[in-house]
Amino acid sequence: MIATESRLKSKSEEFENMDDQVNSLQESIAQRAFELYQERGAEHGSDQEDWFRAESEILVPLSIKTYDFDDTFITHIKLPVLTLDELQVTVEERRIIVLDKDDSAIVDENGEKKQRLFCKVVLPDRVDWSRAAMSLSDGVLEIEVPKLVNHRSILDID
Repeated sequence: MIATESRLKSKSEEFENMDDQVNSLQESIAQRAFELYQERGAEHGSDQEDWFRAESEILVPLSIKTYDFDDTFITHIKLPVLTLDELQVTVEERRIIVLDKDDSAIVDENGEKKQRLFCKVVLPDRVDWSRAAMSLSDGVLEIEVPKLVNHRSILDID
């Protein structure tokens, strides 16, 4: 059992790099979906099927579950990695993005296409990303993020 804990840090340069990697990954999926469309004789009507098949070829399938508590969201992601050093994780005001750090390796040592690890979790409420924490234990990444509290004034009217 490997257990690692970390507090997420904000570094705008790292976020920009991650955005570039996410965009590149999405472009790869779009390119593969277009190839599938062409292989089917360029017949319209199956664009979603092509996209989902392209995703399944390029991305590692992940099991993701988010728990909504009164003041916190806790997300569990079952991952095929052993350490947090192999991941890039960002938490923003309404989403969590997890991406592998292996952005340069499109093919493995046997020349086979390698699947990438990527997921985006959209949160239903705003969160305090600066207080997000994560841990990895037994292949499950846990990300805990406190919700932002709405500060409203209550006026007593007599």
